[in-house]
Formats: sequence, C-alpha cells, structure tokens
Amino acid sequence: MESRISFDGDINDEDSYQLIKLASVLEDEYSFSVNLEKRQANQGERDGGLVIGIAIASLGLTAIQALLAALQYWDSRQPKYSISVVSGNKTLLVENLTKQQIENEVSKLQAESPEPRIEIKIFKDS
Repeated sequence: MESRISFDGDINDEDSYQLIKLASVLEDEYSFSVNLEKRQANQGERDGGLVIGIAIASLGLTAIQALLAALQYWDSRQPKYSISVVSGNKTLLVENLTKQQIENEVSKLQAESPEPRIEIKIFKDS
C-alpha cells in the first residue's frame, strides 16, 4: 500500500517546514523511506519551491499502524494541526486513539477498501 501525506488547502512556508520536520521524524525515528514532493519554484525564486507532500511506498499492515502512531505523536506536538486518513470512501480522524484503536481502524480500512493507496490530510485548526 502507498501513502501520501499533504495539507488540505493552501500551503505556506511554515507548513512546508512542518512537512520537512515530519518527514525527518518518519525517516529517523520510524525508518520509513520517504520522498518529499515539491512544488516547482516560480521564476525568480531561489530555492526548489515549497514541500507540498510526503510520499511513502510499500506499507504493510504493521507499517501503516506505525505510521499512524507516528502521525498521532507528531499531531500531539503540533496543536494547530489535525490529521485524517482517507482510504476509499472511509475517513479516520487521528486524534486521541489508543494503539489498539489504531490497529482496529487500520484493519477495518484495509478490509473495507482494497485501495492500494491511503491519503493522509493535515488540516490547519483555527
């Protein structure tokens, strides 16, 4: 299964920075192999543009559970964001779930939707 993590809506420099930090946590602490998706730089911009997403490939059930636990941890440290997981027509809000609840929800997502991809959306809280 593949996964993509991105913001819902417009993204700014701070959001891009937070995605870079999240990717670093996923690589360093959880050993995920991630690819940063960047928006192409506009003419006159010096850098490679904003990071707009994180792609993770080849996730099994255990890896998905670990990913959700990592996202839950990251979310607890970033109170201005909320995270949801979308697979097929099912959406899971990743907040205040126990490890067992995460495992149960991931199993349900996989059973109900044979989608080979899950989308993880980060929402900015007001």
